[in-house]
Amino acid sequence: KLKSPYVLFNKIFIQESFLSYVWCMSFSLVVLYEDAIVKRSRREILGDQEEEPDMMKIQEAYALWAYGVSLIDNYTEWNKELFPNPEYYDERYEDLIPKINGVYLAAMCFILAHEFAHLELEHSKTDI
Repeated sequence: KLKSPYVLFNKIFIQESFLSYVWCMSFSLVVLYEDAIVKRSRREILGDQEEEPDMMKIQEAYALWAYGVSLIDNYTEWNKELFPNPEYYDERYEDLIPKINGVYLAAMCFILAHEFAHLELEHSKTDI
């Protein structure tokens, strides 16, 4: 079962599945925001016919979102041939993956800062 990061005996613990979860959410939110909201708005408001949402990306974003959410209850291997990922990806994601990695790193910085605050404020667990 996926655990969020936690502090125990003055150490920060983060599971690999949590890191995968955060990347999946980062990818999904960026793609859904850009393709489903921004492009659709430009098309509807400005009449920009070139701003067509990429339905394949949107479907992949929903599928990756579902995979990320599934990690909360049960770990399954990340199918890197089926789902976009930061290691191996289709060239149509060449410009998008660095942006998603930036969002992911910002999220992880926030999460780690939160955990460091637990350490600084002595909120760590001392019993198991």
